[in-house]
Amino acid sequence: MDTTALVIFIRFPHSGKVKSRLARTLGPEKTAVFYRLCAQQIAQELDRVPGKVKKYLSYSDSSDEDEIRHWIGSRFMLIPQVEGDLGQRLEQSFRGLLEGVSGKAIIMASDVPDLSTGIINKAVSVLDNHDLVIGPCSDGGYYLIGMKKPHVELFRGISWSTDKVLEQTLTIAGEQRLSVFSLITLRDIDTGDDLTEWVRASAGISNPILEYARAVLTVD
Repeated sequence: MDTTALVIFIRFPHSGKVKSRLARTLGPEKTAVFYRLCAQQIAQELDRVPGKVKKYLSYSDSSDEDEIRHWIGSRFMLIPQVEGDLGQRLEQSFRGLLEGVSGKAIIMASDVPDLSTGIINKAVSVLDNHDLVIGPCSDGGYYLIGMKKPHVELFRGISWSTDKVLEQTLTIAGEQRLSVFSLITLRDIDTGDDLTEWVRASAGISNPILEYARAVLTVD
């Protein structure tokens, strides 16, 4: 199989149900708009990936299925996530994608505004010669992970939602003697400080997400 499954882990941007830590700074409604813009941008970047790919949106709340489908899901296949923590959801997703469906699978976050088509293309190509590709986040997590076989041990015993996620994952990969390719480090936007630092680091760049972020950070 030479098809690559490209998957965005996503939520519908209900006010008060996304990015709770960021909402402490922006408030729930502005946070929902920011998340919506990020997710839409990443979906557009994924749309431009060439080659033999299958594109999915993977959602965690079953009640969101219809809204996601009407939002940006019409051009993607939708797949529900299982119950459990992030590790359990990643494990089951890779099992389902790689056991008879695709030759490669890559799962990415929906809150990393600098994730681009070029980075996704790189992730697809390096899996030809590596067991694992991972996109590090500046906070110690990762925004993207891809593989050709379901190495489920990578999702067990991880301190999720901490700055140890990437370190622990790479330690397990080393113990399993997996060849790993690390992509460029990006920032995921979890807090108001994350947003402020990202905007400052993006001086001179203009796009809808940045323009919105600049506007809401200067309000008041």
